[in-house]
Amino acid sequence: MLVAGAAGVVLLGWFWLRQRRLADPVIDVRLFARRAFSASILTNLLAIFAMSAMMLMFSWYLQLVLGWSPLPAGLAQLPGGLSGAVGGVLAARLIPLPGRNGVVALGLAMNAGAFLYYTTLGTELTYLTLVPAMVIGGIGIGFAFTVNNDNVLATAPRERAGAAAAVSETAFELGGALGIAVLGTVLTGAYRSNLELPAGVRGEAARESLASALTVAEGLPAGQAAGLVRAAQSAFLDGMHLASYVTAGMLAAVALLALVGLRGVPKVIPEEMPAAARSRPPAQGRAARSPAGRPPAQGVGLVGQGRVVVGARPSSRVPIILATPSMVSMPVPSPGCRSVCTDSSRSRPGPATRP
Repeated sequence: MLVAGAAGVVLLGWFWLRQRRLADPVIDVRLFARRAFSASILTNLLAIFAMSAMMLMFSWYLQLVLGWSPLPAGLAQLPGGLSGAVGGVLAARLIPLPGRNGVVALGLAMNAGAFLYYTTLGTELTYLTLVPAMVIGGIGIGFAFTVNNDNVLATAPRERAGAAAAVSETAFELGGALGIAVLGTVLTGAYRSNLELPAGVRGEAARESLASALTVAEGLPAGQAAGLVRAAQSAFLDGMHLASYVTAGMLAAVALLALVGLRGVPKVIPEEMPAAARSRPPAQGRAARSPAGRPPAQGVGLVGQGRVVVGARPSSRVPIILATPSMVSMPVPSPGCRSVCTDSSRSRPGPATRP
């Protein structure tokens, strides 16, 4: 196992160095030089890590400890998923208050609190007491996912947006796999360490997992079967509590990382003007002037070599409208007007056809 781990680290390092040298890499690792981008990817990875661990633990807990059938066990987890959608809607409204880093940190902290509650679960459960923790954790996941998905594209260069999205998707897949592998290993290891077989019961298969122990118990006398089931469920809960503590601590640490790493990302990310409008050359020919010799007012376009030249401030997002040479002048909507801005002193449009 150590050899395989060392080989994996070496190959990962080689892959990283190779991707840095390629002009068109599979994964653009140069993006990780941006602090906010790296923090967004890491917090997304840890959020899906925790979500996968929660789904794994509850699938085992509800069916193997509480004895629920698969359908009720699946439906019981719906509040967590639905509350994640609610968190995604609420996230945008919260950004103006604590900022993007604050919303992500809050979401991760809420999820950490939910995992702390999971450490109190036992062999008996009143479902209504579990729902609030699932809802709080789900809303927290929604906060983190929604804001971070926007952060990933906002903190990457526009020409590398596709590569940034690909890295984000890879982080999601990796986080899900790691959540099941790492926390599943923690849970199983704790189960095997804490399982004490009842007297007279010999069954190494029972140490493999809780499901294996329940299978072994089916072939034992009633008294020994009941003792094995109680011991296996108790050991499983010990492992589940340990995995929940580990996840809660990890989420709390990443919440602090998000609070610092995402600092400086603007609350409102301005949209850029379309590239066609920015790159269009200025009108050729005579300067656009009104009949009275005044410069055209904001929102009024005059023709210059077949184009409407908009006399607006550089900061105004007034579209440049193509026109036919037969146009003399044409009113253009201005950002400050609810409709076309005109007055009697300006030139009136001649016959023209909009493209």
